[in-house]
Amino acid sequence: MAARTSRYRERNAQGTQFHHFIPRFILRNFAAATQPPSGPTKRRGKSKGKPHDCFINSINLQSGNVEPCQLRSEFGIVDMYREKDMGDGYDLEKRLAQLESDAATIIRKAKKTFATRTNILALRRSERDCLRKFFFLMKYRNNGFHQRYDHDSLDTYNSDDKEHLREYMEKRKFKRPKDVWFDNIRQILALEMDPEMRWAERIQQTAYTHDALMFILHAQGSFMSFCAPKLAGQEFVLTENAYGIFEGPVSPRIDPDSGELQPGVYTEYHNFAPIAPDLMVVFRSFILPTLIDEGDQAERAVLLNAMKQLHIKPESADSILQDLPIGKCGNNYSKIVDGKFVPLHGYQGPSADHVFYFKCFPLEPRHVGLINELLLEEAWPTKAIAFRSNDYTKEILVDYLKDPRKGFKVVTDQPDDPRLKYLRKLERAVSLLGGPKVSSVYECIKLPKPEVHMSHWVATMVGFELLGQRQDLYEIYKHLRPGATPEDYFYDISQAGRMLFLRIKTDVIMNNCRLSDANKEIVRANRHDILTSLPIQRVWLYLKAFRNAPKFDIADFKIQKEPLDLDGPEDFVAMHFSHKGVEWMAQAMFFEPPRAGNN
Repeated sequence: MAARTSRYRERNAQGTQFHHFIPRFILRNFAAATQPPSGPTKRRGKSKGKPHDCFINSINLQSGNVEPCQLRSEFGIVDMYREKDMGDGYDLEKRLAQLESDAATIIRKAKKTFATRTNILALRRSERDCLRKFFFLMKYRNNGFHQRYDHDSLDTYNSDDKEHLREYMEKRKFKRPKDVWFDNIRQILALEMDPEMRWAERIQQTAYTHDALMFILHAQGSFMSFCAPKLAGQEFVLTENAYGIFEGPVSPRIDPDSGELQPGVYTEYHNFAPIAPDLMVVFRSFILPTLIDEGDQAERAVLLNAMKQLHIKPESADSILQDLPIGKCGNNYSKIVDGKFVPLHGYQGPSADHVFYFKCFPLEPRHVGLINELLLEEAWPTKAIAFRSNDYTKEILVDYLKDPRKGFKVVTDQPDDPRLKYLRKLERAVSLLGGPKVSSVYECIKLPKPEVHMSHWVATMVGFELLGQRQDLYEIYKHLRPGATPEDYFYDISQAGRMLFLRIKTDVIMNNCRLSDANKEIVRANRHDILTSLPIQRVWLYLKAFRNAPKFDIADFKIQKEPLDLDGPEDFVAMHFSHKGVEWMAQAMFFEPPRAGNN
């Protein structure tokens, strides 16, 4: 029971806990070869060495430093699984600890078996299903899903299933998205995976359907293989999000409003679960060809082609690991005849007594390097990368940074692009590990500018016509802002557009909200105070933009329906009352505000 209780036996003075999203028993497998000496302590009058917490070698992706870190403070989040409204709040953490304890026993058995690579690992159906459940929850409880669901209100939830989640929360009386995540984990933990697969129907009834189907696909849509580097000295790195990484084509899209690069259609051909630097579990999708023909290769080819057609470039939507030399496990209820699985005599369907036989597939250096590059490719939003060997890690970092493979290391032209910053941190890590100076090879794409709002377009058109055709009005502008340069003028035009944006947005909100008329008048008065407090030349430009907004087509505001009207009472105020001061002038310009649209 020690493995179970050690996870939550200590809390700090504030009553919080550090929750690992990668369990300690796996992190210990990546412990640095050299550990600090034990510290002295006294127990029952005798001096005894007190073991330090394990240290792991880590690339700090916030600083770019390479440094040893204590295992207890890495790969986790404070109170990640704490349900503050339920008892002590740590029930879910304790339930996860039980599954981790069961999985740790099986994984230790696998490590011991594969210490001799030719050995065969025998797992009962219940043990295999335990690993399936454990590895899915390693994916589902990771930082990525935590960030997706970590909201106290659905209003701030921004994934594309928002409306489906809203319906589910209303049906199940959940108040927060994070409650759905907690409950999904609890339902999967409690699920009994019977051989007849009735569990697949049950989980869809008890958990959020989208995520229940994800679990079913993870458990039944791929086969599980153990792999190890064939060449001595090679190893797998461990990234914070390794269990959520997949190999497969992604067709990204660009958000037209924000201009940001976002995930689009994707296909998961392979998923990864690092167990130790020298042992990896790989899940291979059943839609890919297999070494053994089960009589459905033609159907799989049709399905694979259909999946490719969903991508922007179907012809290049292949798996870069299609030649990975792994295969399905054997079992005690079938045999291979002429390259096909054939049930043994007396087979009556899935049974709890079935046993599965796993080999450890040796991977060539090319495949080990490619898997590591896939993990590194997606580590950019994380905080740390753990590794065992300095020399091999230096080698794989250089290979990754220099690899010109299409689709890898795609950055944008934005000045603070996070992926480019990440590549610079890896370049620094190579140097700190004693490697050569290396400059990353990457692909840079130009993002389109975010869509211009009507307010900015109108202000810009007013500004251009005023400058180009109404020199008399431009002189009034210079009177309001002596010494202004053309750059100053266009900056003021931009700010006038923002003022118009504020006016339009607040009007839309008030037209669609339930505020009383009295409260709406308060909002309008506050808005008036804000607008009239701004620099007087911007107030003058704003009024011209506001008056001309109705002259543009609402459906396509780049279409101008009528000639612009640039003259207004604000011109008279500007020319004859400057001695009154800017505050008086701003109020006077608004005294009879130009009317436009439905206010």
